[in-house]
Amino acid sequence: MFRIIILPVLVFPLILRFLVGISMKNLMILSAILVGLYSVFWLLCPTIWRHSVLYVNPSMRLFDSVLGLCIGLWVIQIRDAAKWQLFFSKKSLWLYIFSISGVVLLIGLSVLLPGRLKSFSLMYWIPTAMILFSLTTLNYTNPSNPLSKLLNSRPIQWLGRCSFSFYMIHALVIRYCAEYLRISFGFGWCDRALILFVTTLLLAQLSYWLIEVKLTEQLNCLVQKIVSHE
Repeated sequence: MFRIIILPVLVFPLILRFLVGISMKNLMILSAILVGLYSVFWLLCPTIWRHSVLYVNPSMRLFDSVLGLCIGLWVIQIRDAAKWQLFFSKKSLWLYIFSISGVVLLIGLSVLLPGRLKSFSLMYWIPTAMILFSLTTLNYTNPSNPLSKLLNSRPIQWLGRCSFSFYMIHALVIRYCAEYLRISFGFGWCDRALILFVTTLLLAQLSYWLIEVKLTEQLNCLVQKIVSHE
């Protein structure tokens, strides 16, 4: 199981090295291929296995990572090309609309999507790609806009840094604490949601500091010692 979890992490740098320098057109083609492959896997996979194989399975998250990488490299090419800079600098309003539409669509899908489609990650890729593309493009082409200033503020940057840790532990906190709060303290759903959110956020910050900051520092020191001895 550990090998399955660590595989996307080990492969990702190789994929990044392969994709850097690819044209925007080829990045779009690759994104379309990823969407097509995932859709085929979802259609062929038995319904009872879809959640565990296609949604929870860490190796399938490589699809998400590569698609996000394609979007990121696409935006970088827009940033570095004068013609695209000029084009999107005049489309700020549409980028605002596109990002807000992505947020609304993401919330709507999360609430209204039928249970049988909850494991179909493609339904979440679309609004997420809309949000990421529009916000990052807006930040590069019009960095003085209010939304970019908000996203670059220290509180939002802090939330962004511990977001991965938040994602990794939120299900555990909800699963093991929600019923305890209801039974032992009689909290309503609103109170429980607030307590669980704050608890998860604090644990995420602790996890970020211990693993992504302190452990990374120790590993860097270890690597430097090994290199210096060589």
